Amino acid sequence: MPGGFFGVDIFFVISGFLITGIIINELHTTGRFSIVGFYERRARRIMPALFLVMIVTTIVACFVLFPGQWATYLGSLVSMTYFGSNYYFLGKSGYFDPNVELNPMLHTWSLAIEEQFYVLFPLILWLLWRTLKERNWAFVLGAAAIGSLLLANHAAINTPDPAFYLLQYRAWELLAGALAAIALSKRERVYSNQWLSGLGLAMVLGSVFLIPAGLPHPGFITLVPVLGTVLIVLTAGAGTLVNRLLSMKFFVGIGLVSYSAYLWHQPMFALFRVTSPEEPSAWAFLPFIALTLGLAALTWKFVENPFRNRKKFSRRQIFIGTAILLVGTIVVGWGGTRQVFQDHRVSFAGQAFGNIEDRLARNYGLSRACDGFEPAAPECRSGANPTVLLWGDSYGRQLGSALKNSPSHQPFIQQTLSGCAPIIGLASQSDRNGAEFAKSCIKFNDQMFAWLAKHREIKTVIMGSPWTAAVPEQLSAERDYVSKTTGAKGYALMKATFEKVKALGVDVVATYGTPINGNDGGNCIRSQVAKGGDLKVCNWPLKDNLRVKFNKYISPLEKIVPFWSWEPILCPEGQCLVTQGELFVYLDAGHVTKEATKAFGREYDIMGQMLALAKAGPTN
Repeated sequence: MPGGFFGVDIFFVISGFLITGIIINELHTTGRFSIVGFYERRARRIMPALFLVMIVTTIVACFVLFPGQWATYLGSLVSMTYFGSNYYFLGKSGYFDPNVELNPMLHTWSLAIEEQFYVLFPLILWLLWRTLKERNWAFVLGAAAIGSLLLANHAAINTPDPAFYLLQYRAWELLAGALAAIALSKRERVYSNQWLSGLGLAMVLGSVFLIPAGLPHPGFITLVPVLGTVLIVLTAGAGTLVNRLLSMKFFVGIGLVSYSAYLWHQPMFALFRVTSPEEPSAWAFLPFIALTLGLAALTWKFVENPFRNRKKFSRRQIFIGTAILLVGTIVVGWGGTRQVFQDHRVSFAGQAFGNIEDRLARNYGLSRACDGFEPAAPECRSGANPTVLLWGDSYGRQLGSALKNSPSHQPFIQQTLSGCAPIIGLASQSDRNGAEFAKSCIKFNDQMFAWLAKHREIKTVIMGSPWTAAVPEQLSAERDYVSKTTGAKGYALMKATFEKVKALGVDVVATYGTPINGNDGGNCIRSQVAKGGDLKVCNWPLKDNLRVKFNKYISPLEKIVPFWSWEPILCPEGQCLVTQGELFVYLDAGHVTKEATKAFGREYDIMGQMLALAKAGPTN
């Protein structure tokens, strides 16, 4: 489902609707609101099933996750104790951080937002009850919702990660549900309207099946599923087709077990991905979907329902039990990351995890300090009086170790910025890299060109990148920072950059991107090591290289600058080797490990190759 991620937005609307209805009903019935009672109900609803899933997942993850993944997972557990996992995952969402989908507790970011909202919202409703007539509540909450929506749309364009993970940008969705509850608060039954309820269902289904990923979200486009959900809860009353459809036993059953299904699905999907040598197909998840629903039904019957029964478990037992388990989670999170524990962890196959994670760590080239404009930093110079500049993105920076260890080494300066191709006036954008990143990227390249123009001691420039910022379908920003597809403009800016750099009188060589086939080589290595499998299954034929079409697209630029290719090194004899002998080569889907770039630099004299290409100049 292209827009399957809208399920979270639908969830927030329903959550806001249900909780607000419960609070208003209590105010209407008793004239007061019990904060303690509210949080008791939340604890009964949320905690028992959550702790069960956390315990089971932790036991399995201990035998599956590598040290870095394990530490990140334990951090997510601890963040759940204060419902702060949305902030935790926001901090882990950088371009080069481990694939976030592999964290078994990733899904709890939405639960964290919900609980953060319910720390404040009951108090807000109580204050409105005490200070305003009920008919005026909608104006206050409506204004807050509109403000949150405007903030969300702006943030989705400029800073996509915070927009996705933080409460202030999601509050309008919960408030939309709350407003629907207020609209129905004095009615005995839901409105019945065939057309409006049908339109609501069409909006929800249309958003899930027809709206593609990549649009600014949550933003104005998110109004489609949110308003569709509001129409359903307001107008799908008795007698409507939508009511009859959603009242079918199958859908009601899904609704009953939905919370437990939500809890179970991500741990199973994530651990399945971790143990798979390549990204599984959609069909491969079907057994796990069935298992999710089976576990959810059992959890609903034997965990959720009993703990909601006040006759079986008192308020005191619920609060004390929750406190004990929260403390236990913190202890496990602390103890599980101690080196003495890490050293004794083994996989289900009995394999020690060893130093695999360190060998597959990010490749910063000369230094992590070089990821930004720092030309004077000593860590970013391979020797005194450098005459070579390495300028590029993360695919450029990985060359640092190769150049430094080449027999023909000449002192060079590394200046790179992850996700930022060395194209003057253009920056690629994505779900993670919004307009704010685009501004910093364009500024970085402007600074680099200005610096290069002043430092005539630089005789050779190596420009490292896969150059996908220039691909016609890439969402990018030019100097006005407006999101757009680059089209021919991106290609033109790439060409203009090469011409501007050459006009400075320096020799230039550019790189093609590493061959890729869409699979994560590092994850494949981890999965095979964990189960004692054959690392050769991670290798793949060069004919599957997904960059072939794009490389042909930019190949005419070889008439301006020569291009250096990784293919002869990474894919000898038509096979792309994720491991070569004892070397781990790919650390993810496309980047090369530090140990491999060092070895390749020594064996193939990569700097010598590049200097010779730059000196020879472009092909005619």
